Amino acid sequence: MAEVIRRKPKARWLFLTLTVKNVYDGEELNRNLSEMARGFRKMVQYKKVAKNMIGFMRASEVTVNSKDHSYNQHLHVLLCVESTYFKNQNNYIKQNEWTQFWKKAMKLNYTPVVNVQAIKPKKEKSDIASAVDETAKYPVKARTI
Repeated sequence: MAEVIRRKPKARWLFLTLTVKNVYDGEELNRNLSEMARGFRKMVQYKKVAKNMIGFMRASEVTVNSKDHSYNQHLHVLLCVESTYFKNQNNYIKQNEWTQFWKKAMKLNYTPVVNVQAIKPKKEKSDIASAVDETAKYPVKARTI
């Protein structure tokens, strides 16, 4: 990360969450997590995504629905994009475009939930420190028992 900041000090950071439907058993969960990794690799190769992206950090999160005991699997992605990402309509990817890219990459027959936000630094922290904190908290969250 420090190298990216040194080489691309004006880069911008996005926090992207990608989801798919809940599943009910471990085999299906493992299959979905593998498919999500494949789908993400495919999505970042799409022309509009690839031309803007400098790099990314990805974390998988699985939560259990306490009512129906289904598994909710999703990806949290910290994306580093070129400084021109927000300045040009040809570069900027709208929320609905991210959703369509994810749907296409995953070959889904439904519209998945996708969220994208620009990282805004918290007081006394840099963009990257805020972004890393936000992304890193997911794979290490404590589970309430």
